[in-house]
Amino acid sequence: MGLDADTLATLVFRGWSIIAGAVLIFFIPYWLDQIEQGYYYTFASLIALQIFFELGMNQVIVQRVSHDFAHLQLIRGDKLNGPSDRLDRLSSLVGLLRRWYLVAAAVFALSVSAGGAFFLSQNGSLPYNRWMGPWVVLVLATAANLYLSSKLAVREGCGEIKNVARIRFIQSLVGHCIMWIFLSLGFGLWSTPVVPIIAAVVTAHWLSLQENLIGQLQKKSSKKTNNLRWIHDIFPFQWRIALSWISGYFIFQILTPLAFSRQGAIEAGRLGITLAIFNSLLTIGMSWVNAKAPVMAAQISRGEHSNVNHLFRQITWRASLFTAALAIAALAILVILETVAPTVARRFTSLPVSICIAVVTVTNTFIFSAATYMRAHGEEPMIWVSLVSAFATLLVTLEGSTQGLFPMIFMYMLVTVSVSLPWTYLIFRRYYHNNS
Repeated sequence: MGLDADTLATLVFRGWSIIAGAVLIFFIPYWLDQIEQGYYYTFASLIALQIFFELGMNQVIVQRVSHDFAHLQLIRGDKLNGPSDRLDRLSSLVGLLRRWYLVAAAVFALSVSAGGAFFLSQNGSLPYNRWMGPWVVLVLATAANLYLSSKLAVREGCGEIKNVARIRFIQSLVGHCIMWIFLSLGFGLWSTPVVPIIAAVVTAHWLSLQENLIGQLQKKSSKKTNNLRWIHDIFPFQWRIALSWISGYFIFQILTPLAFSRQGAIEAGRLGITLAIFNSLLTIGMSWVNAKAPVMAAQISRGEHSNVNHLFRQITWRASLFTAALAIAALAILVILETVAPTVARRFTSLPVSICIAVVTVTNTFIFSAATYMRAHGEEPMIWVSLVSAFATLLVTLEGSTQGLFPMIFMYMLVTVSVSLPWTYLIFRRYYHNNS
């Protein structure tokens, strides 16, 4: 199974995410009415607009730090030793991140809170006092996590996969337990900001106890001895990832807001909870790949090409099988619910829509795995795939949403299977053969 410490820690966190998501699947329909359920999942899709402000920087951080850290040694857990040019580059990156994320978090908080409030007021059916307060607090808590995320990415790039996975598990465990309590006590949509608030508090506390490494790099960056420049060292890689991730919003997050605006909050809630189920399955299936992303980057940096190909085959095969098995199990449960608990089943989308989403989920396992492998080379070859897929998805779902939920999701599946998958494979094959 390939369950080393990093993969196991990541799987524990992803596994808990599945458990927490499963509990929410029962809690949200039970404690929120159908309209509030629609607002809950529309909130989640609108919050994903943080992609437009982070602009792929976390992905760049992990890859950049992994490449430099492969030539350094960590002594006694907090002191870096190695070539001075590598240390200078890392310290310069840390200094750059502080400025970047401070600005990104502030702009995100101001623009998304206002823009989201306008969208919800134009398309929603609940009075302002039911959703405005929870929405603003949710945005502010998410902005705080956006600012802190860069420091976690630095620790991941330094090989601390299991430590970061453990802290994410703790914040998710505490956050979801408190959120469930809030839901059961009747706080309604005020329960939505609980998880990001707890995540920000736990992350800030943990980082305050683990600041020796980052603090050391921050002190070096203040001495102006670094040799890293954003325009030359970060931007050539980042702009491609940024466009890919922005495109990803239109591929993966636009569906629920479209359903909210075209078919109403109830239909958006049914689609949102079904998408949440399958996205969680994909997340846990990708644990094998995500845990080994820094390892692949380090192997490529050291020229170990045959090793990285062997590792990719192992983790992608495991991720694909596991995701497919989970997707089939989820569809089976939905079929059973339609028979034994039709009232509960009506909180989810119809079986044909769910099958389309399941096909997309399994297909994306390979697409995401191949993208991670190619990005480990310090490049972003998925830019045109992402842009074309996003444009095609936006066009077909806009048209499909006027006809109903199934036409919208079916067209979305067709774009994934007929455009994104074969194009990704053709690009991936070139990288794979070059490492053979």
